Amino acid sequence: MGLKERTPTTVEEYNNYKIRYSNWGKWGDTDQKGTLNHINADVTKHSLSLVRDGISVSCANPIATKDVIPDERRNPRPADHQMTIGPSTSADYIGVFYHGFVNTHIDSLCHFFTGDIEDGGRMYNNMDPKLVTEGGALANSIENWKDGIVTRGVLYDIPVLRGKEYVDIDQPVEGWELEEWASQVGIEPRAGDAILIRSGYEPFWKDNPDFEFSRPPNTPGNSPSIIEYLYETNAAL
Repeated sequence: MGLKERTPTTVEEYNNYKIRYSNWGKWGDTDQKGTLNHINADVTKHSLSLVRDGISVSCANPIATKDVIPDERRNPRPADHQMTIGPSTSADYIGVFYHGFVNTHIDSLCHFFTGDIEDGGRMYNNMDPKLVTEGGALANSIENWKDGIVTRGVLYDIPVLRGKEYVDIDQPVEGWELEEWASQVGIEPRAGDAILIRSGYEPFWKDNPDFEFSRPPNTPGNSPSIIEYLYETNAAL
């Protein structure tokens, strides 16, 4: 079952992923970088050699203040942006609640635990979730990635692959579709790749202005089978 058989991941298979595709201990018991370890000096140098025009393309959304995204369902906790303007200077204050559907961000390895703390849940590399405090994370924090991430970014355009405007709710992106896209456009996956999966975010919201949210989120997204693809190709993120 799964990626090779091109069948959706079962609950039993998904639960087994936590063991089958675990990287705990792979880079030592004290590692706090995770799969970013796949990005070594050779990977970075190769990615730089691919640059042709020197043009940067942002993958970020605008900071989601209530003026940028007034929809309270998508943006229930708008970013707070205040300007202070003096006679000859100006300054910003920005407060952002990152998680949700609107603010672009990257999660560090302290973000999710294997289960509830009371039931023995652990962080990446078997670290204690109690190391995450209101004042910051004492382990697996984003500061471990402070040197930056320089690697090859690979776009997987699933709507184009499917011939549609966006990914449908009942058809999440599967790992074998990433294989199909790479084959179709002639990309050979490399260790350290940053995988960018396009799902058609803006067309979806345009066509579904009255979309009803639920918890957990019921919006279009990725199937667990992509975990197999990421693991087997040594993707960094």
